[in-house]
Amino acid sequence: MSDAEALIPEITDDDIDWVCSLMGLDAFDEPRRAYLKCRTTVDVSACPGSGKTTLIVAKLAILAKKWPHRTKGICVLSHTNVAREQIEHRLGRTVVGQRLLSYPHFIDTIHGFVNRFLSLPWLYSNGYPSPTIDDDVTTAYRRGVLGNKDYWSVQSFLTKSTMTLTICEFANAI
Repeated sequence: MSDAEALIPEITDDDIDWVCSLMGLDAFDEPRRAYLKCRTTVDVSACPGSGKTTLIVAKLAILAKKWPHRTKGICVLSHTNVAREQIEHRLGRTVVGQRLLSYPHFIDTIHGFVNRFLSLPWLYSNGYPSPTIDDDVTTAYRRGVLGNKDYWSVQSFLTKSTMTLTICEFANAI
């Protein structure tokens, strides 16, 4: 048994039935149950809308219910803010899931993880004072310094005058 397997609680069929009831889901089929019970690294690959996020949130809810550690947490990293927000929103709808939204657990994007635990500590430890990384913390700070009216004036100016966002759609990609 690996260190990770020893750390992660065992998930049973009763746990899976509990999470289906909690989240209002139909019963999971055998491949999904096998994923939920797995205590090692697994890559989940499926088409959009197939339930990958739902499956991950279900597993996280079960782990939150059974998590015995006060200083060891679960780190959930996504590629996009949309995925991170979906996970946080779905977990936040349940009391047990809310446990994962604070210390010692961490849910964010890969970029957010690197900023918080690698880039910022390195910058601080090498004498760079208060580096600015454009994220939600920086936005909140700017809004606090400028005040609501000035913040929205600057935001509007930047959006209309100097920044253009181009979104590439790949709906019919080959």
